[in-house]
Amino acid sequence: MGLCAIGVAFLFHTYIAPEVYELLVKELSLKYNMDIHKIKTIYDCFSCFISVLLSFAFFEFGHFEGVKWGTILCALVNGHLIGKCSRYLEKMFDFVDGTKLKKWFD
Repeated sequence: MGLCAIGVAFLFHTYIAPEVYELLVKELSLKYNMDIHKIKTIYDCFSCFISVLLSFAFFEFGHFEGVKWGTILCALVNGHLIGKCSRYLEKMFDFVDGTKLKKWFD
């Protein structure tokens, strides 16, 4: 979980197109001017809730499958951990556009 949080924190500081769910988090953060780790936590908890609902929908297979305590813990903690990693990385590195390609994507 820690390595994943570091990777996502680095990804949020780039112009590389992330996965669609991370892109949604990044764009919602920009649109509503909120901390990205708060939006990430809200999104992860919402996705986890939907997963629990779907697991109950397919409960007929004899046992509850899909979402366990680790998934719920990650949904609650991952956004906060990404925020901590991001702040630490911002202290260590100066994230600038070294290629000047950002102007083409705006």
